[in-house]
Amino acid sequence: MRLAFLSLFTALAVGCPDGAKDSDSAGGNDSGDTADIDLGPPGCINLNGEEGDFVSISEGVGYAAAGDTVNVCAGSYSENVVLDLGVHIVGAGSGTTFIDAPVNEAAFDITGPGAGVSGFTITSTRSGITVDQASDVSIADVVFSTPANYGIEANEAVDLSVSASAFNTPVYGGMFLTGGTAVVDGCVFTQPTSYGVWASSDAAVTLSNNIFDGVIVTSQGADGFAVFGEGAS
Repeated sequence: MRLAFLSLFTALAVGCPDGAKDSDSAGGNDSGDTADIDLGPPGCINLNGEEGDFVSISEGVGYAAAGDTVNVCAGSYSENVVLDLGVHIVGAGSGTTFIDAPVNEAAFDITGPGAGVSGFTITSTRSGITVDQASDVSIADVVFSTPANYGIEANEAVDLSVSASAFNTPVYGGMFLTGGTAVVDGCVFTQPTSYGVWASSDAAVTLSNNIFDGVIVTSQGADGFAVFGEGAS
């Protein structure tokens, strides 16, 4: 079953300036392909807390290089952000920074090593975050609010770290891990359908300090597990 949600949030963050950038080549930004562009003083969405006044999270990522941080101010956004390099996206906190993903898309698709996401509440008509064959990915202080599939869906992710996050009534389950390795620490799974964490295909998962509250058993009665391993350790 897949649920469709009406978008509750606009694409503009509260208090964000107009996103104008100074490109007079007077600055010294060393990120991405903009080494000769002065991005100006930091705005609502900025790079490393020092430069840029971006109109969207994706635009900030476009200017970033591996190791950079895109800072996102409190507010509401509607985006699918692709992270194909090691950039960290840091919201102002899961209680104040919200992403309502476009229909049939995740809020974040992570395919690059060393990427990270923290400080958001995510709603999605698919999975909230996907991680595909990426290593050293970190996810922290993220609330997944009733995603229609999984909160996190990971395929062959190596050294995935998920901490201090909440999975609230995910329709297919909290996390689905195919292969790879993961550490899940200090998370809360509230009324996930069928599974809190489902690991398969030689996935190796370490779980500690997590709470599984009210896993929902479907009418078929073949599931309803806090943690389920299928060919996993």
